[in-house]
Amino acid sequence: MEAIAAATFPRAGDSNTYLLAVNLAIAAAFTPVGVLISSRRPSNSIGWLLCAAGLLSGTLVFADQYTVYALLTEPGSLPAGAAAAWFASWVWLPAQIIIFSLLPLLFPNGRPPTRRWRLVGWLAVIGSATITVSLALLPGPINESLPSVENPLGVKAISGVLELCFGVGTILGWTCVLASATSLILRLRRSDGQERQQLKWFAYAATMTAFTLVTGTLVRGVASFDVLGTVLQFATVPLLPVVIAVAILRYRLYDIDVIINRTLVYGTLTASLALIYLGAVVALQYAFRTLTGEGSQLAIVASTLAIAALFNPLRRRVQAFVDRRFYRQKYDAARARLALVEDAREIEISKNSFKTSSVTPLVTFPGRAGRILASERDSRRKMR
Repeated sequence: MEAIAAATFPRAGDSNTYLLAVNLAIAAAFTPVGVLISSRRPSNSIGWLLCAAGLLSGTLVFADQYTVYALLTEPGSLPAGAAAAWFASWVWLPAQIIIFSLLPLLFPNGRPPTRRWRLVGWLAVIGSATITVSLALLPGPINESLPSVENPLGVKAISGVLELCFGVGTILGWTCVLASATSLILRLRRSDGQERQQLKWFAYAATMTAFTLVTGTLVRGVASFDVLGTVLQFATVPLLPVVIAVAILRYRLYDIDVIINRTLVYGTLTASLALIYLGAVVALQYAFRTLTGEGSQLAIVASTLAIAALFNPLRRRVQAFVDRRFYRQKYDAARARLALVEDAREIEISKNSFKTSSVTPLVTFPGRAGRILASERDSRRKMR
């Protein structure tokens, strides 16, 4: 849990610009959406949890910036700088428990799937409280970036117990996060109708958010792509609360199937074309260097033209694969409609041949058309 915090929600003094931007985005996205849902669905706890996560993130930003100004920028200019640093050292945790554990557990109706799953919610709260109290009372420097600032409420006599509680709370927190994700998957598998569409929205947003957070964290490790990784992470911060609002308020609920389909198709298509483009550029540049001793812009031009030529054929193949693999019922229905159209066309052709020819040739028609034509031929013979 602390590793996630260090990577995505740094604490006071750790990369303050990044901290400010991420938590401001959370506060700006989660709080108004939470207010909207709470005003429309006051009995649904999801709205109140979004408000709490947004307010906690906003409070963290304020405490962090207060700490930086009071202790680093203008030391002594503001009172209670150490208290603000102490507050910022633990206030980040409840917001993470809400986002990563309670929201997946309680979505979409504000209640766990069954009574048994309530235990996971209580354990998440207990784990969060255990870690929070441990961080608040552990003696020593409040933060590695502020080694001279000691915890004003640190208790040295029970430091060993606090470290043990921190470890137990961390294990409990991770366990609850995994259990909440499991409850969401089980709820999705057992659901139908509107609830299934709501869960699809949440699962889509959670998957996209997790993917971009991990990708952005990895990309930010490369100095030349630091800005790109940061933008990737910021871009998906509003996605989860917006999707939650769409799902709970049921606005264009059934569009999620189209969105998922397009994401799968164009995500796969983009990755495939990028790999083909890079491979073609590298191969052609190698060929030009072998033949002429230097590279050429023709490699880029030829690769671009190849990508343009491959776009539509590759898109159709990817679309067919996605429909066949993930939308089998829709794919089978489309195949059945095509088969019905072909059968109707064969029947029409056969009727025309009966009218224009006095001798009916012996033709074998497959499927339903064959049975219909055979019955027509038998009825004609009986009438004669």
